[in-house]
Amino acid sequence: MKPINLQKLLNIIELPPSALAVLNTPSSFDKVKHDIMLFKERVKDQRRVLAKKHHPDIGGDIDKMKEINDACDLLLKLRIEPIRPPTVIRMYSSAATGYNSTTTASGGW
Repeated sequence: MKPINLQKLLNIIELPPSALAVLNTPSSFDKVKHDIMLFKERVKDQRRVLAKKHHPDIGGDIDKMKEINDACDLLLKLRIEPIRPPTVIRMYSSAATGYNSTTTASGGW
């Protein structure tokens, strides 16, 4: 499988590189899932805008429209998944009192 140049795909569909910035921002797991959905919706919206400009039925270039559709299809089919923070297990022990405890938490300390 050959590598995908995301910058080139964004250029084809006339989206700025900042469109990917939302996917690079550290956020909560649910917010990242929401941001991925928003990115894909933005790609779909941009396809509609460009279709109104480049569709062959309204005098646009068929090759340009095919290039736009191919770029959008690739971006929409990309498997973009947030990475869940690891589960951290902390063990607490107090030898003096004989008290033992286990706490499970997500994320950092």
